[in-house]
Amino acid sequence: MTRVYYKNAVGAFVIFDMTRKQSLDQVVKWKADLDAKVCLSDGELVPSVLLANKCDLDEEQHVINSSIMNRFCEKHKFSAWFYTSAKNNINVEESANFLISKVLEKHALLLESWKLNSDTLSLIENPKANRCSC
Repeated sequence: MTRVYYKNAVGAFVIFDMTRKQSLDQVVKWKADLDAKVCLSDGELVPSVLLANKCDLDEEQHVINSSIMNRFCEKHKFSAWFYTSAKNNINVEESANFLISKVLEKHALLLESWKLNSDTLSLIENPKANRCSC
């Protein structure tokens, strides 16, 4: 069923509750599912950003820290991570802008690659016409 949600995706947010360790454990499953079911036209993974939600709560309730998150994101191939609070609108716009910039960067690289490869043209005989088609 998740394949339907991922269809034509060019970027993704994966969100977890930073006050619940089990929530971070589930991120591994979501990221693996995402990576298995969607990729860019060049075969690379779509840019993905991990959001550690509920940063507005008391720090004693947080089960993660920056060094854990940095290692986790590197291991699981996230483009970046952000502390966020949906409730207090903390880092919501910043994380969205980051993901958008990554998507546009990937898009520009794909376009540049296409332009470089468009200099080569192959003619394939079209059996239904008396001419070649490109």
